[in-house]
Amino acid sequence: MFQNGYQIGRVFGVPIRLDWSLIILAIYFSLSVGSLILGVTAAALLMLSVALHELGHTYTALRFGCRVRDITLMLIGGRATLLDMPREPWKEFVLAASGPLVSAVLWLGGRQLLPAVQGMPLLAGMLYYLTLINRMLFLFNLIPAFPMDGGRMLRALLAQRTGRLRATFYASRIGRAVAILMGLWAVFHGFNFFLLLIAIFIYQSAGVEYRMVQAEAGMGGGFFGGYAAPPPDDRVIISPPPYRRGRDIADVFKDL
Repeated sequence: MFQNGYQIGRVFGVPIRLDWSLIILAIYFSLSVGSLILGVTAAALLMLSVALHELGHTYTALRFGCRVRDITLMLIGGRATLLDMPREPWKEFVLAASGPLVSAVLWLGGRQLLPAVQGMPLLAGMLYYLTLINRMLFLFNLIPAFPMDGGRMLRALLAQRTGRLRATFYASRIGRAVAILMGLWAVFHGFNFFLLLIAIFIYQSAGVEYRMVQAEAGMGGGFFGGYAAPPPDDRVIISPPPYRRGRDIADVFKDL
C-alpha cells in the first residue's frame, strides 16, 4: 500500500499521496511535545502547509499546459512530479515562485487573523504554529539551491542570458556551496541531524539536476570533475528539448 505512497485524494485531478516516512515525523513531533495528539496535529498542520505549497506549483503547471503525475508528502517535504516543464525561462520562474507565494499568503494571512482568535487558546495556538510553518517554507524555499524553488528561480533568471544548460551549471555550483555551508553549520552548532540531512540532500540534488539537463541536451560528461569550466553558451536553445525519449523524464520539485 505504501510502496508508492498512500493516496488520500485528488486535487485538480492530480493524486495526492502520503509516504510511509510521515510516521517517523509524527513520532518525532509526539516525542518533542510529549503528547501523541499534539504531535499528530503538528505533523498534520505541517503536511497541510506543504500540500498547499505543492498545489501552488501544480495549479501553475497545469495552467501552462504541463502534465503533473502526482504530489507526494514525505518526511523531508513535498514533491510535485512534473512530466514536462514550461519551454520559456520566465514560465519556469513563475512555476517555481508559485509555491513560495502560496506559503507567503498563508503566513501573512495567518498573522492578520491571529488577533481575532486570541480568546480561543487552542485555535490561536494552531493558527500561530501554521504561520510559523509557512514562514519557514517561504524563506527556506527561497534559498538559491536545487531542489528548492530558489534554485529553479535562479536558473530561470540565468537562462534568459546563457541558456538552460549553462544556467544549470552555475546554479548547481551555487547550490553545492550553500549545502556545504549548511552542513558545516549543522555539525558545529549543536549537531542538527535534520539540517545535516537536508544539506546532504541538497548537495546530491545539485549533481542530479545538472546531469538530467545534460541528458536533455544530449551531452555526456561528468559533473564538476568532468567540467572544470562551464559548458558552451547555449542561449539559442530557449527551452529544454522534448522530455520524451522512450520514456518521460520527470522534473521534480522538493520543499522543505
